[in-house]
Amino acid sequence: MASHGLFRRFFCFNTRTGTLIIGTADIVFSLICLVICIVSSILAGEYLLLLYAAELWYILAWLMVRGMMSSVFAGLMIHAVRNTSRPSWMLPWLIWGGVSMAGGLMFVFIATVGTAAAKFQPIVSVVICIILTLCLITGILLYLVPYSHYQVMLERAVPDHEDGFSVLPLRDMGHDPKAQDT
Repeated sequence: MASHGLFRRFFCFNTRTGTLIIGTADIVFSLICLVICIVSSILAGEYLLLLYAAELWYILAWLMVRGMMSSVFAGLMIHAVRNTSRPSWMLPWLIWGGVSMAGGLMFVFIATVGTAAAKFQPIVSVVICIILTLCLITGILLYLVPYSHYQVMLERAVPDHEDGFSVLPLRDMGHDPKAQDT
């Protein structure tokens, strides 16, 4: 029974804490990826150009842009979670996360076709596909925690009307049914 309490103490979080952890991890891993891309492009530039085609540079450029954008958007998300009155500051990270997952899905397909076309052993193609698919599924699951917290923040930010329904401020647009009756 004591081990259950220990597990719960260190591994069970609410959506706010989970979102802060995911945002911090996103910043750390994005900056690590950015540094690795910059260092590899500087140190091994000519060797990589001779060894691979120009497509590798497109991948490195994408990873650098993704690292910078993810760091900025994760910082905005952390600020939004700490300052609960601004849930809209989470939107750039949520949108960017969706775009990154769509890009990751395309990368899984491209890598699978690329490894099959490169005449690797079939088991290599299958293993690469499985690893990339598991990474994508993990990314989707990690995306759902900040999305859930965003929904919670929206519910807290929007007041309930007399009829019990919560209406987003943009949909309300100042329409007052009582004003039309008089």
